[in-house]
Amino acid sequence: MATFKIDRDRRDALVLRATAVFAGIAALLSVVGGSYLTALLTGMVTASLWLLIRRSGRIILTDSELDRLREAELSLASATAPHEAARELAQHAIELLGARSAVVLIEGIGDTVRVSAGPTATEDVYGSGSRMRLLDDDGVPCGSIAVSVRSDGRPYTPRHERILDSLAERVSTTLHQLSLLTDVQAERKKLADLFGSSSDGIFSVGSDLRVKSWNPAMERITGVSEFAAMEKHVSESFRPTDSDGVARHGSTDPGRSGAMVESIMLSIDVGDEQRWLTCSYAPLSDGGYVVIARDDTERKKLQDDKDGWIAQVSHELRTPLTPIKGFIHTLMRRDAQLSTDDRQKIYDIMLREEQRLEGLVNSLLRSTQLDTDGLVTDIAPVDWAAVVTEQVELFRRQDPSRTIEVTIGGDVRQATTDVDVATGVLTNL
Repeated sequence: MATFKIDRDRRDALVLRATAVFAGIAALLSVVGGSYLTALLTGMVTASLWLLIRRSGRIILTDSELDRLREAELSLASATAPHEAARELAQHAIELLGARSAVVLIEGIGDTVRVSAGPTATEDVYGSGSRMRLLDDDGVPCGSIAVSVRSDGRPYTPRHERILDSLAERVSTTLHQLSLLTDVQAERKKLADLFGSSSDGIFSVGSDLRVKSWNPAMERITGVSEFAAMEKHVSESFRPTDSDGVARHGSTDPGRSGAMVESIMLSIDVGDEQRWLTCSYAPLSDGGYVVIARDDTERKKLQDDKDGWIAQVSHELRTPLTPIKGFIHTLMRRDAQLSTDDRQKIYDIMLREEQRLEGLVNSLLRSTQLDTDGLVTDIAPVDWAAVVTEQVELFRRQDPSRTIEVTIGGDVRQATTDVDVATGVLTNL
């Protein structure tokens, strides 16, 4: 970890300083006590310790260098975005090492950040005499820092190499954490945008059954503002009932079951209007739940209209079938007793009812064309008086108790129309 690296640099400097101070005190006490042999031995031990540290090859950074590294680390920690942190790191690398330019890459999370500093950053930062260090946080790669040749033309010394090592070690964790934070903030913003722009109502409820979030679509659907809903008991803002009128709030709230509940149709009252919502409930880890509500009021109305239309069509289809069925049974039971004229009348009625049934089927087919190709008609001259007379006779047979009077003027001639459409108009009248 970077914290350990910082402590080790400072510790090495303190160890050398403490060794020197201890040796000086021991030598002084030995001289004062008259023990020159002890003083000599103390000096030899101190010198040996110094040589041992020097031979280990580890360069001890000075307090000034440590302070400047610490300053670089703090400036990165105060950055609010990876671009800003990379720019600070590149500038500090130039100042610490006397380089002409520097390039910092931050990668591994989200988009790669590349920041250059110095007038010749794109020319010699990776050329001969330059230096580069990889950045990693406890084994997790998070980028790199590269510096060009020094501005005074002199080569980098081992001390410069040690400063660059220490700089890379110190800032790796900070840069990685900043990248993680930035990525989390970006994801939170995406979720907030999705929550706010969704056409479906979305709200969440805590374990205390108080509303924790309430998006704009929920305001539009329920007429309850976010201010009025937030931190209030959910049943104060959302009181749905099912299709049977049974309350689905309070103790019967589906969200309180702790299980996933998908696509149930519930209704709410908004002023004098009843709205139908398709709701899905999902439990949350803290004991609360989230609800997604889609306003399907118009779809519900269309479905109800469709069901009513199907019921009406079913009735209309059964109407011509009833006399046809009755006459077929009559023919089967009494065929030998019927005269030729009686049979002909039965056949005429059955034919007309069959034609009516065929007309209903054609009407159904035309209704399906309205949403695709539009209404397709077959325009031709028809005997309008005959069409009206036929429909009146049909109504009389269906309901003999009704009195229907029709007056047809002598000047009524042929009409140019679609006979099926015209018959449908007369039927609806």
